[in-house]
Amino acid sequence: MKRLTGLLACFVLAVSAASATSTDKRLESRLEPFIAHYAVYMDGKQRGESTIRLERARNGSWRYSVRAVGTSGMARLAGFEADDESEFRLDEDGNLRLQHMQSRSHALFKSREVRADFDWERRLANWSGDLKDDRRAPTVLTDRAVNGSLLNLALALDAGNLGDGDVIDYQMLDRGGSKQVEYVAHPLTEINVPAGRFQARPLRRERRDKDRVVTAWYSDSLPPTPVRVLQIDAGDPAFELRLLRVE
Repeated sequence: MKRLTGLLACFVLAVSAASATSTDKRLESRLEPFIAHYAVYMDGKQRGESTIRLERARNGSWRYSVRAVGTSGMARLAGFEADDESEFRLDEDGNLRLQHMQSRSHALFKSREVRADFDWERRLANWSGDLKDDRRAPTVLTDRAVNGSLLNLALALDAGNLGDGDVIDYQMLDRGGSKQVEYVAHPLTEINVPAGRFQARPLRRERRDKDRVVTAWYSDSLPPTPVRVLQIDAGDPAFELRLLRVE
């Protein structure tokens, strides 16, 4: 069960730059409300569905939410559900600035909720919720700070500025801590998913300590959301998202 919930929550927590340009003001023009629907695969079998939603919020902010639900196998039997909601703004330089986040997951008799508020004057993320005592201290923020779900949006927005071999990194915030994550841009390729065929830029992250490779594909012809996400563990497909449709 731990592996089941961990894999399905992958998308909610993370799809989880030395030479890339930073986000600029032109990115604001790409922020339009959308809803994207995905099929979730585990070990090559469809086990759930996920939805990404971007919508306008109050006072010029944006709300970015991700929901995953188990629909077959143990994921369905366990009643797995996970929701992540993030509110953010664009600063005057076009950088994403998290304002608030809330992450919830539920399976069988176990539920978890983590929240954070972001103080950009002091550059601190303040955590609360179901966290271990050693994960409750504030986290210092950098300009490239994103949480696991907002990483999808940041990658999509930055992908259009990248060329072959460019490297981009982020500070990914996760459950009272943070770590640097690095993605490498690979050549444009044609990719086929249930939503159609797209010319897309693959961004790849390798974790040699876990023998894991995560690749996310992004297309300029779509809203800023992944076409496909694939996680390979020890050479075998472990987790995958395929775009079904965009509203």
